Amino acid sequence: MTDDNTVPDFPSRVGENIRLENVQFHAETVMKLSQKIKPELFQGPDGYPPYLLKKILPAIADPICMLFQSFMSVGKIPLQWKSAVITPLHKNSIHV
Repeated sequence: MTDDNTVPDFPSRVGENIRLENVQFHAETVMKLSQKIKPELFQGPDGYPPYLLKKILPAIADPICMLFQSFMSVGKIPLQWKSAVITPLHKNSIHV
């Protein structure tokens, strides 16, 4: 089977009357989730190591929440956020 670069059509699981504007983001939650970041992992496609994000997150948690909240208030997210670069790693290539 080969990848034809098409995304299958999935039926919506959320009713038409449900709005993203009701989603709330809180800095405390972001900080709690940041504790799961493994700083020893290699940098991602953006070129920044997880260690950097973990260190600066206390300073940017509130602005990040405001940014996310603003996107949800209009019910849209940036198109770039809907794509990702996924690179499978062979088990033997993972350094801990």
